[in-house]
Amino acid sequence: MENSGYDNQSLILKNRASGYAVHDGRAVNAEFGDMSVPFAAGGIYSTVEDLYRWSEALATPGRLLSAQSLQRMFGIYPETTAFGGQNYGYGVVIAHRFDRLLYYHGGGWYGFSSVMQRYPKEHLSIIVLSNLEDGTHPWDAADRIAADWFGEPLPAAK
Repeated sequence: MENSGYDNQSLILKNRASGYAVHDGRAVNAEFGDMSVPFAAGGIYSTVEDLYRWSEALATPGRLLSAQSLQRMFGIYPETTAFGGQNYGYGVVIAHRFDRLLYYHGGGWYGFSSVMQRYPKEHLSIIVLSNLEDGTHPWDAADRIAADWFGEPLPAAK
C-alpha cells in the first residue's frame, strides 16, 4: 500500500481529494472536519487500488494476518447479531447478499463516504469511494455492481 495512511491536515498529499456537499442544488465545499476527531473511524485516507491490496491481503492466510487471526476477524459472534441477521466480527460486518457470504464495512465523514465489500467465495472485492455527501450512497452503488456481476436483480429493500 503506497497511498494510504492516517490523515492530518498539515500533510501535503499529492492528489488529495476535496469533500463536497450539495446545497440549494449546487456543489459546495463540505463542512470542515478535523481528521483527528474521528481517529481510526474516519481519519484514514486511501485509494481504491490500496484498498484492493488490503482486501487481497486479508483474503490470504499468512500474508497479513495468521489463519487464526482471520478466523477470529471473520467469526460469527452471537452477541453481535443485528441488522436483520447480520453479524459484526472484528471490524467487519458479516452478512449474506445475493445468497452469498459477504464481508463489508463502510463509513463517512464531512464530504466523504465509502464502502468496501468482499464476496470471499467468489474472490470479488468491490470498493466505492465518494467525495460528495448528501445523495451519494456508495453501498447502493456497490450492490448494483454486485447485482450486475452476478447477473441477478437487486434484493428487495428491507
